Amino acid sequence: MTTRTEIQNWVRPLLDSTLDLVLERDLLLVRPVRHLLRGVYFWPSSSRDLPNIGWFMIPLFDAPTPSRGLRLSNEIPVGSSAGSGFSRLMEERVRWSLESYVGPVDTIQKLRDYAVVERPPSDGGFSARTLDKYPREYAPVLSALGLLDEARSILRPALVRDETYFRGELNDGQALLAKRSNSRAGKSKVEFANFHLPILAELRNLLVFLDQEDRAAIAALLHEWERQNVAKWGVEHLWEPTPFPVETQAD
Repeated sequence: MTTRTEIQNWVRPLLDSTLDLVLERDLLLVRPVRHLLRGVYFWPSSSRDLPNIGWFMIPLFDAPTPSRGLRLSNEIPVGSSAGSGFSRLMEERVRWSLESYVGPVDTIQKLRDYAVVERPPSDGGFSARTLDKYPREYAPVLSALGLLDEARSILRPALVRDETYFRGELNDGQALLAKRSNSRAGKSKVEFANFHLPILAELRNLLVFLDQEDRAAIAALLHEWERQNVAKWGVEHLWEPTPFPVETQAD
């Protein structure tokens, strides 16, 4: 398990960087924090001497979820913290990742441009698929950029598919619990559905505003999602709220 003291010691040389960095618990973040949260994570590992370190970039205006996820991320291989030369290697690779991949992506447009391109992990690719393969995450980005037709075209079918699926899971789970109140499968299905259905309801609100082409309402909803996500990540003191492109473009 990586300790807070170890993280503080590891990042100390990195804080003296060409980038404006700040350590927040287990995250080394690039400032300013506006619409995007970017940086390097130091998360728990199953091995005492093999730290779990990686870089990430996420839009703060995703539809809020109860969990913290880093879909647009990748591991930074640094080896064993018990090995000779670990600190130097870790610093070099983290610095490279920040300056080459994370730091330059400082606007929503740059996030879109970067995150839809397939790359190998060794060249700045993500451990998961590219952003455009996830309509529920991609539609808010397109909406924020004012690309309303494109956002609408990918969000509507995704919602129809996902709502049908999760409502089916909820119904199946409730049916199992009706037969046996302590059904583990029933509880799992209900919990799974109840996690996702509120997210889909938020996205359904976005789709309504997209259909109406109500840019002010779209921006207000994205600002509210951003506010909730900023609180979830505990970065209120770093956040610099700014307008979205969708609300600054001429009609």
